[in-house]
Formats: sequence, structure tokens, C-alpha cells
Amino acid sequence: LVQLHEKGICHGDFYGHNILVQSSCTDNDDDDEPSKSSNNVKLSDFGAAFFYDKTSGYGSLIEQIEMRAFAVLVEEVEAQLLVAEDFVSQD
Repeated sequence: LVQLHEKGICHGDFYGHNILVQSSCTDNDDDDEPSKSSNNVKLSDFGAAFFYDKTSGYGSLIEQIEMRAFAVLVEEVEAQLLVAEDFVSQD
């Protein structure tokens, strides 16, 4: 989001279903070294995106709204992780 905002672009629809994640794991032949994993994350669905004037009074408000959406997403992910943790600990 910061990279978009630096260019004066508002995504307009920032939710978990618009985040694409590709995970990969590389197995090491050396038993002493752990496997390496990486994630490639992309933001999708720019159908509601628009340009805005960063120097205007509403520019900072737009950025605050999208950053709030990001905070809500983080809270939702955290809640799901806690549910999953409780489920695993019950086994």
C-alpha cells in the first residue's frame, strides 16, 4: 500500500481476498540445514483503484482509510491464527 500511496494511487478494495500468496519450499540435501521457504505476495483486483492528489487535503484521509483496512486485515489474520492454534493444541 505504501508503494501505491507514494504514487498517488488508492487501491480502493483492500481485503484479504485481493491478496495472492505463492509459497515455495526448497529442500536442502544437507541434513544439518533446515529447508528454506519463501512467499511471493501480490495485491490484485484494481477495479476500484483511482489516482488522487497527494498534496490535497483529502489525500492523507484516503491513505488513512486504506491503512485502517490493512490494520483490520492484520487483526482478522491474527484471530484466525489464534483459532488454529487452539485447534492444534486440542489434539
